[in-house]
Amino acid sequence: MFQEAKAAQKEKDNDRALKLYNQSLDIYPDDPKVYFERGYFKLNRLELNSDIAYNSVKDFNRAIKLDPNFANAYLQRALAISYVGRHWRACRDYNKAKELNPKINVEEGIERNCPGGNEVK
Repeated sequence: MFQEAKAAQKEKDNDRALKLYNQSLDIYPDDPKVYFERGYFKLNRLELNSDIAYNSVKDFNRAIKLDPNFANAYLQRALAISYVGRHWRACRDYNKAKELNPKINVEEGIERNCPGGNEVK
């Protein structure tokens, strides 16, 4: 079902993709990747507004709770949090993503969200 959701997403069948992601989570409620993919889908494929951003944050929160070392979940949560204006919190997530994966590109996010572009620990 998860692979079908990704295929529907690729085909830009958003309603079907979201339904399949939800069904995948019914079957695999402890899989951080499914939460991440659903959050990423919401953030990048749906018409973004504050409600969508907050909903995607919930998915990234769950992915991080299930896998505290999931660098991309921190990165995507930072993007969603930044969208709703919580820059100090986004700054922490950008830095955590970089700490977990030094190759991850967070410099632009840090410049936009961290005071003076400086890293906040």
